[in-house]
Amino acid sequence: MFKPHQRHYLVGFILDCAIMIAMTASPFFIMRQLNGGSTMLGVIAAVQAMGYAILCLLSQSFVTRAKHGLNWAVLGVAICGSCFVVMPFSLNPWVFGALTGVSMTALALVWPALHSWIGAEPDLARRGRRVSKFNMAWSLGFTVGPLLTGPLYTSDYHLPFIVGFAFITVTLALLLAAPHERDYFGEASTEDIAARANHDRTSEKHLYGAWVATIVANGLIGATRSVFPKQVEDLVVSGNLRWFAEVTAGPYLPTDAAQAFSWLAFVLSGATAFTFYVLGRTQFWHHRFSFLVAVQVAGAVAFAALGNITSYVLMAVCCVVVGLNLGFCFFAAVYYSLADPARKHQRLAVNEGAVGIGGFVGALGTGLLADRYGMGLPFAGAAVVIAAAVALEYALTCAGRRTSSEGV
Repeated sequence: MFKPHQRHYLVGFILDCAIMIAMTASPFFIMRQLNGGSTMLGVIAAVQAMGYAILCLLSQSFVTRAKHGLNWAVLGVAICGSCFVVMPFSLNPWVFGALTGVSMTALALVWPALHSWIGAEPDLARRGRRVSKFNMAWSLGFTVGPLLTGPLYTSDYHLPFIVGFAFITVTLALLLAAPHERDYFGEASTEDIAARANHDRTSEKHLYGAWVATIVANGLIGATRSVFPKQVEDLVVSGNLRWFAEVTAGPYLPTDAAQAFSWLAFVLSGATAFTFYVLGRTQFWHHRFSFLVAVQVAGAVAFAALGNITSYVLMAVCCVVVGLNLGFCFFAAVYYSLADPARKHQRLAVNEGAVGIGGFVGALGTGLLADRYGMGLPFAGAAVVIAAAVALEYALTCAGRRTSSEGV
């Protein structure tokens, strides 16, 4: 019914839908079932992100030598699913934190392998389209997942994790049926190799700066998904959530914080998916550092506003901008990482490590600061962090002109 690369899109969609269902439910499970606050939210999310980052970076040494890289993806999905089914019955913070940490860490074996498989397409134009569709697929999973979380969690807090486990089981079956990338994509022609060589040298100049941008973008996302739910919960409980700036709460506002945040997570992920769609069908952004800067500045402004507003509509707008920032930074980093087929899996592992590092710093830093100073300060302080990151990206891009022929 579906070709192997189309089934690969389905894997990305179902897997990230399952992950996002659990990720959206986890902060409310921590706050309500474990009686945790901002610090616990930040620490647990940081453990997940750091475990993911470390294993991604370590996996370069053994996953790239595998005869079939998707075998590691199968192992990672199996471990993640095993943890999902136990999570909602773990009412001890240490046990729950360990289970979520192991489940997210195991995904470090999955995502580099999935990106590497779809990136094996030798034709540059076709590769760009297929990478775009794969990124759209998993980001749509991130978009749909939160919509399922609200009703599931409201019915029974066990359900998001159990449904996530069922989805992961389907993902496992699809991965086991996937062919080897060489059997499906074949080898590159002489013309393809010549075309890629020049493209690789140009992309090399922007690779390291894009990795830094990915770290920062995922720092904003990590804080938004793991710590910001506390802000939503406080506003809903205190009755201070508003549509805009009206004196009293307007009609039809969500009265449950899990439901309210699930819609914000939906628009955030939807913006990321839309970005992947646009970038996969255009080339205007290729190797344009100025565009990367502009997107990050917009993301910093939106993130700073998130911790200091009570308007639900403005929160949604800010989540859209933060999602666009993630979409551009991540897509650019993946695109540049795939430019050299000989090192694509290694570089994708580094890129996924950057995702984890960003999530760790964003979740832990924001959680600790929010617990001590309130939400406003750590969210507003993102502007300073991004300014420093942009300066580093510029320096790395300039240095890339001198070292574009060197490896990672």
